[in-house]
Amino acid sequence: MEVLEEIAAFLGAAGLGLTGGSNLFANYLPDVGEQGVAAGPTVALFEYQGEAPEDTFGTALPAWEYPRVQVLIRADTVAAARDLAVAVAHALHAVTNQTLSGALYMRIQMLQRPFFLQRDDHGPTRNVVYACNFRCHRVPS
Repeated sequence: MEVLEEIAAFLGAAGLGLTGGSNLFANYLPDVGEQGVAAGPTVALFEYQGEAPEDTFGTALPAWEYPRVQVLIRADTVAAARDLAVAVAHALHAVTNQTLSGALYMRIQMLQRPFFLQRDDHGPTRNVVYACNFRCHRVPS
């Protein structure tokens, strides 16, 4: 599995009411009202440029890699977006020495508190989008 799929599976099992393909997506933030998308807040995960991996002597793979993940939360109110963003941030930030879908994560570190990013035009109510960024310390599998 790749980083986004591992994190999506973790969030789907974290008791936050998130389900892949319904209100939790990797590399995609669907439009409001798009077929198959659940009503209510939507979470999207995006991987972006991280740091260089670290090598160790005598191994073919890097010993550690440091991907970064941005989480976007869209909801129809500031409170709904913020509350879910905080819950997701706390769940991910608590990951320490934990295996997610077969990959060892030494740490998932929140890089800042969830923040208001924008209002979008995807829906009749100009939904609110919150964001939070994370640095992952992952052992490649």
